[in-house]
Amino acid sequence: MMETSAPSSINPNEITTKRRPKQAFRFFGATMFTLFVSKLVQKNIRSRKYRPLPFQSKRIRALTAARGEAASALLLATGITTGIAAMSIFGACWILNITTLDDFARRLNKWSGVDKTVLENLDNASDEITDASTQEFERQIEEYFGDKK
Repeated sequence: MMETSAPSSINPNEITTKRRPKQAFRFFGATMFTLFVSKLVQKNIRSRKYRPLPFQSKRIRALTAARGEAASALLLATGITTGIAAMSIFGACWILNITTLDDFARRLNKWSGVDKTVLENLDNASDEITDASTQEFERQIEEYFGDKK
């Protein structure tokens, strides 16, 4: 008689208790990164703000290097966006108890209602759908790269 259940020595609660701290650490790491970049953004905005002294004109434009300003703005905006995206992904994985990419793909397919057999059939059908010119192009590429070893 074959045994199909998991061994009795593995407790699902033990696996969950080992996974949760990793997921929490990833989420809080992304949160700390986002807060750090947010603080940098705040300091950069504060340093560029023009504060006139008494009896000075309020319309004086500060001299700045446009390239440096653009590069700094791009870097900070990328940092904020990356941090928020990482927080969202790691937070969702923490809530849904997802640790690996395989687990994430499985849950996403299950949530969207896609069956594995449908995905396999699509992969197999994509080879049959290609037209004659595409097949000729693929053959030429295989000949070109196949001879060089």
